[in-house]
Amino acid sequence: MVKVEWSARAVEDLSKLDKPIAQRIIRKAAWFADNFDHITPEALSRDLIRIILVTRAETDKNNH
Repeated sequence: MVKVEWSARAVEDLSKLDKPIAQRIIRKAAWFADNFDHITPEALSRDLIRIILVTRAETDKNNH
């Protein structure tokens, strides 16, 4: 079984969101943990990988 552990920063970020949005994220993470063993991984498309990398770079730049 997979367990979701929230970092202090994640909890802080969730607290800044509208309550319904934060609850949706928490429910999705719980669903993912509960169903992890039944999910078949799929490769990400190049476009999605690029979006993730750009977003990560921008986040890192803003945090330093």
